[in-house]
Amino acid sequence: MIVKRDCLRGESMIENGLCSLWSGIRATYGMNQGRIAYQIKIRRHIHCSELLNNETPFGIRIGWSVDGNKFCLGKQSLSYGYEQSGKFWTKNQFEWYGEQYSIGDIITCYADFESEPGNVLLSFAKNDLDFNLAYRIDYKDLYFRPLFPHIFIKNISFQVNFGQLNIKYPLRSGFHFINDYHEDERIRGILQPSSKEECEVIMMVGLPAAGKSLWIERHCAIYTDKKYVILSTNNIIKQMNTDDCDGNSEIIDRAVQCLKTILDKAVGQKRNFIIDQTNVFGNARRRKMSLFDGFFRRAVVVIPNNNEYERRRHQQQIEQDKFTPDLFINEMKTKFGLPEVGDVFDDVEYAELAFREARDLVMYYRQQSQIVEEILRKNNKRKRKENYSIHSKKNNQKSIQFNDNRNDHNIQLSFRHKNFSSQSYSKQHHYHSRRRHMSYN
Repeated sequence: MIVKRDCLRGESMIENGLCSLWSGIRATYGMNQGRIAYQIKIRRHIHCSELLNNETPFGIRIGWSVDGNKFCLGKQSLSYGYEQSGKFWTKNQFEWYGEQYSIGDIITCYADFESEPGNVLLSFAKNDLDFNLAYRIDYKDLYFRPLFPHIFIKNISFQVNFGQLNIKYPLRSGFHFINDYHEDERIRGILQPSSKEECEVIMMVGLPAAGKSLWIERHCAIYTDKKYVILSTNNIIKQMNTDDCDGNSEIIDRAVQCLKTILDKAVGQKRNFIIDQTNVFGNARRRKMSLFDGFFRRAVVVIPNNNEYERRRHQQQIEQDKFTPDLFINEMKTKFGLPEVGDVFDDVEYAELAFREARDLVMYYRQQSQIVEEILRKNNKRKRKENYSIHSKKNNQKSIQFNDNRNDHNIQLSFRHKNFSSQSYSKQHHYHSRRRHMSYN
């Protein structure tokens, strides 16, 4: 998402396939008291010719969330969004609410901490039309955490008003813009790093289904202040907000394209990143991590023992309906290289097996993969010989058949030639006999 210099206007990025992604942003300040509001104007649609078939071209959700939640508004608990389609989203479920809105409309978002003790009441308005209660939050669920304005868009340009701009539609009685509250009453969100030297990029290293994503989930839950941005094709597919991704090569190709673009742009951001891919090939690791010069670069290697790994692969296939073919796994095992400090990494951490055990297992992987490759090579060679033998037999049969046909053809030609000679002889004999008969007469 592009945020303008006044920090009140924003719009989606669309180049290199990014038009397929939703993007979210949260305000700098939140509140856990009072009767607060903000407004947002939907300015225009951003058209893009690179959209995939049957893809939703535009979208927006507006609402509230707690700091530390993901930017996909309405996907988690403590994340609440009113969509342009007339749906209210939370916990990845929706209910119909209000009415649809579009370009030119001004939506007001209300959060009331005072009217019902122990609850927070969320509601919305479209232009000068007020809607009823959208959701009631039990204040205990917030654990005194503030709610922050949150905007989630796809190919949309917007302008937000926290109280700095003139208003067209006044707020309800008793409500105030967030900016109208004193700075001591507002709560600042977790600050991003102020320089690249304070930023960290973690590269996960491990086979598919080894447990990398689980490590990330636990790590992010502990270090919430880091606000890690997860870079992976799976995460990008989630940002596409589509249900039609299983086996869809077009969507997967678009996710790969977007990831490359995002990696190129990430190096200019002062944020903490985690690259969640297999990253078992040394050349690919160096190419990616060399982009993040100036960051603290760390590799986290996730290698469980072989029995545990096979169990996790089986579990992933059952629970997530994901399966990576053995052919690809064997190829990765053959070329698996362990990262080292001093290459492009400032630190290398082994999350499960220690370095020596992991090194021995990787060497075992290579040996086994080479054996498998040799067996496959021999099998392929034998199949080629068998195919060649079958092909040769077929060719011989065709040759014999061709010769037989050719002989038949010669016989027919010879037979016709004899008939022709016989006919010629009869005509000649008749001609000479007639001459003789005429001469006798």
